Amino acid sequence: MRRLILLALAVTVATLMGCAGNREAVLKATVQTRQDVFQVVQTSQVASEKALLNIEFPVKAFKARFVDLYIKHSNPPYTVIVNIDGQSIELTDEPVLEEVEGDFKNNPEAGTGWKYVFKKSLQLAPGAHRITIAVPQSDVVVEKELTLNTGENLLKLTPTYIASISRYSNYPRFSLGLRGVTVQLNSNVL
Repeated sequence: MRRLILLALAVTVATLMGCAGNREAVLKATVQTRQDVFQVVQTSQVASEKALLNIEFPVKAFKARFVDLYIKHSNPPYTVIVNIDGQSIELTDEPVLEEVEGDFKNNPEAGTGWKYVFKKSLQLAPGAHRITIAVPQSDVVVEKELTLNTGENLLKLTPTYIASISRYSNYPRFSLGLRGVTVQLNSNVL
């Protein structure tokens, strides 16, 4: 009877937390309906009448640990999908094993894990755009409207990690996974 109660509680918690609830939105972000919205460029190659969108997303991930061997996301790989007005691009990075000293109460990235720094520069028309950012491995999807200026624009994505449901519920940790992404365009939170 006790196992049945624990199972029912686990199913309820998983449902409330939205486990796999974003799978459809993640798949939608990967669908490319257009190919004329942006071009991948080097920052020095931007046309004067266009907008340059520099995307930066540093995130720390924890896959598995066996004794002193840390296993990174490899199948499927840890990636980020960015979809702007129907055109999508997959951001990839080769992670570095990072060890940050300290306590997770002061720094959610304290401990040993894989540090990814996703970066990409895109050239597109200035003005209003709809952007979807998806992290398939973490089942996270964020949709925003943004207005790009002519010239350089910085889209900074900041990870929000999951906090445990124990007595440390006020302290998110990278080792528990990614909960969401905060989006800033030119230092303004969207």
